Amino acid sequence: ALPYTFALCYMCTALIRACDAAIDDKTYLSKRKGFSTSIVDIFENFSSADEAAMTKVMPTKERLKLLLRNVYYPYASLYVAGLETYGPSQLVYVSCLATALYYLWILLLALVPLNSGTHTLAWISYLFFTSILTSMRYQVRKKWRIIGNLVEDFSTSLLLFPFVLAQLQLEMESHTGRA
Repeated sequence: ALPYTFALCYMCTALIRACDAAIDDKTYLSKRKGFSTSIVDIFENFSSADEAAMTKVMPTKERLKLLLRNVYYPYASLYVAGLETYGPSQLVYVSCLATALYYLWILLLALVPLNSGTHTLAWISYLFFTSILTSMRYQVRKKWRIIGNLVEDFSTSLLLFPFVLAQLQLEMESHTGRA
């Protein structure tokens, strides 16, 4: 039943956006419809989200490497994503903190057989990592007036963090003068 709950939440969001578009809501129409890449564009062979130009932002092989790198080494994408959202003094600190929380999550999960209480600390660490990633995504969304909300950003970051990191990095790299 839980997967249906998530699906229902996303369907309600889609319905609200469809209603906003149907009534020509000025706030909705003044914002960008999405990031330059989709979270699930792996199913579209990594094509651009822009219908006008279905070009690849990055070759498929490179994009798969980026996703894999984000699983093992999220710092690089966190740093690039943070360029737009944090100042120079905060950028390294936030990127290092998020990366440390991610590695702590993996380490604590590996230590569960030795001490049964570490799984709780592991998931708390992952939630803090997810919160930092959510904050970055939300700030980018707010700054560039991209449609969406904090709940969407949190659920996406929680479930698909390598894709969120890749999306943020490619968003930064796709704009001239950024990153």
